[in-house]
Amino acid sequence: MGCGKPIISSVTGEDAVVEQILPLVKRYNTAIVALASDASGIPKTSEGRLKVITHIVEKAQETGIGVEDILTDCVAESSAVDHRAAITTLETMEMVKHKWGLNLILGASNVSFGLPNRPVINAVFLSFAVQQGLTCAIVNAAKMKTYIMAADLLLGRDQSAQRYVAYYRKMKSVSSH
Repeated sequence: MGCGKPIISSVTGEDAVVEQILPLVKRYNTAIVALASDASGIPKTSEGRLKVITHIVEKAQETGIGVEDILTDCVAESSAVDHRAAITTLETMEMVKHKWGLNLILGASNVSFGLPNRPVINAVFLSFAVQQGLTCAIVNAAKMKTYIMAADLLLGRDQSAQRYVAYYRKMKSVSSH
């Protein structure tokens, strides 16, 4: 049994990058992280980010790569630098999920960079991101898993709270030893 599928991170929207990387992705049957960035950088609007992602996805499909092999990073930026950073990311996630149905990956803690009490900001943002369809969170799992489990529970993704309760019991058992 294999170790799973490799993931190439990150494919940006520049034509040279897309043309160089996507044939290798197809040839070696890997997955990719499509990053909402191109030669101009990270677009400041959700529409701009969706345009970059759409370009990458369309080129991937032309190469024979299925959407199941594309994870999308809508890019979390610091709210200390841009007061709309989190909103732009969340709007982009919603648009990508609606248009393409892709798996979403995110370095969630970037949203709090440069701010005090980062774990609180990260937990709140992570809850919002899960609501928008985040499937792959790049986080400190030891600190954030409880919040992810709670978000799934409250969004109705945990039938009869079974996963949340099992996780809580496991954590309580570990801490009492």
